[in-house]
Amino acid sequence: MNGGTTQVVWTHRAEQRLAEQLAWAGRDGPTASVIGRLAELDRRLEAAFRPMSAVIVLDLYTGFRPRGTEHVLRCDLRDHRRRPHGTVIVKLTTANTDDSLRAERDAWEQTRPPGFFGDAVFLSQTAIHDPHELHQLVGVVYQDAGRSVTASTPVPLEDVFLSAVQYGYPRVESVAAVLRTLFDHLQREFHNRMRQTEAMGAGLPLNPDRSGVRRRLLDPDRLDLWTRDEQPRTVRQHVNAELPYPDAYLDPVYFFQTLSKEYAAGGDRAARFAVVPRRGCAHGDLHGRNVLVVSRGDTVENPTVFDYEHMHWDNLIGLDAAKLETELKVRAYRLLFPVPDDFDHLPPRGFVDAVARIERVLSRIRLSPAPEANLSAGEQRLVTLVQTIRLLDRRTMAHDPVGWEREYLLLLAAYGMSTVRFETHRPTERTAALLSAGHSAARFEQLCVDRLT
Repeated sequence: MNGGTTQVVWTHRAEQRLAEQLAWAGRDGPTASVIGRLAELDRRLEAAFRPMSAVIVLDLYTGFRPRGTEHVLRCDLRDHRRRPHGTVIVKLTTANTDDSLRAERDAWEQTRPPGFFGDAVFLSQTAIHDPHELHQLVGVVYQDAGRSVTASTPVPLEDVFLSAVQYGYPRVESVAAVLRTLFDHLQREFHNRMRQTEAMGAGLPLNPDRSGVRRRLLDPDRLDLWTRDEQPRTVRQHVNAELPYPDAYLDPVYFFQTLSKEYAAGGDRAARFAVVPRRGCAHGDLHGRNVLVVSRGDTVENPTVFDYEHMHWDNLIGLDAAKLETELKVRAYRLLFPVPDDFDHLPPRGFVDAVARIERVLSRIRLSPAPEANLSAGEQRLVTLVQTIRLLDRRTMAHDPVGWEREYLLLLAAYGMSTVRFETHRPTERTAALLSAGHSAARFEQLCVDRLT
């Protein structure tokens, strides 16, 4: 609690999560102490919510790469009579610059539809300025979305997805319904404003940054990490040597190197693999940790989305689903096919076999997530939910379902390879991402060849 006009109180859960975030962010060097960071965040929360008499920090959320200077908090607010004033999610930075907060604010303002200020799924956003330095942002606040945030403790979508796959609890049907709600809102408010552009190059250009330069989903430097860095290189060699179904898999490093040459050659060779992507308004960083849901027994409901930093009117539409699928399933594989907790080098042969078997099933995209033979209950639940994500994305692109499949497979392959930059990925997750990319690449090539025969 600080001594200002607004008191800030942290729950033990929120304090513990802050300690974990700082420990991870500082693993390669010194970082702020928990006590020092608490005091700094208290000052910023007081500045952000000065009319309130109290701010209760309930929880702290982290993405896949915890950042030592950015913190996303869920807070209860109390007015001057100590009555509940609402629950908000606030993003704060303790860096010397507010550039990341401004990027978040600008991304939302430039991407949201005219007259749309948020709803029960896409939380409205407000920028909070320092009362003493009005040009300085101290936070970005995602406003109270009614019962979607306050009814009970919201949990990340990733948590309920993994629990449904591993245990069947909550029910798969309920998780699928939440996914449908999420994609319904995505399609209605954002994805419906899409267009086709020029054929996609091998690097898969993303939206332009603030200087107008386009980032690429898979640039040569990132691809080279699979041959240059020790752990990714070893994982790739291990998969190529141990893969039990080579006919359904292409080494994705070789695939993208070859694809780049084909595109560069132009003419008929490039046309054979041409993909014309759908671009438009999209989230740009959709994954299971920036979507919250409310869990009620064996059901889940009320998805809410935050973290708009990568929103843009010129994003790759299909990347929202491709990233969500990849990030969820690579973590589900570790639960379905566990390896020892202290295993930090290479996953055993059985893990490669099992993931490759599921990826072979997933490479055959079905119009309905029908049961598959020879799958365990957990494996079937994973396949059903992954196919649900794909079919929801396909519905958005319904005017060209054949072109959609090629585009989606290419995005899956490229995103799987791009995860090499995530230092938080363990060998099991890196192996699963590589297998996902390689099976998607093989299916993509098959569809491109079939198109010409």
